[in-house]
Amino acid sequence: MKRVVSVLFVLAAVTAVNTAVLGAATNRVKVTLYYEHLCPDSIRWVSTQLAPNYDALRDFMEIEFIPFGKAKSINGGESFQCQHGPKECQGNMLQACVLHYLP
Repeated sequence: MKRVVSVLFVLAAVTAVNTAVLGAATNRVKVTLYYEHLCPDSIRWVSTQLAPNYDALRDFMEIEFIPFGKAKSINGGESFQCQHGPKECQGNMLQACVLHYLP
């Protein structure tokens, strides 16, 4: 759980910084990151690849976080099935709300 909270904090911080500098650069590459709340590979990539390199790259890219990486829509879109179970779907929804309402 501590690891998940840490990843949430990193995502929120990266998104806040990214949002703050959006107006400063116009020729940036848009990177869309599809990830999952409880996916060990997503957590590892964000914490070992993205976070350590973000300061060097943030002026050159705009990151859009999509927290439903491999989730499948079922029942005509009424619900989702997540690769790592229902708790991952709940975490994905929470992160989607945070990303939507973050300034």
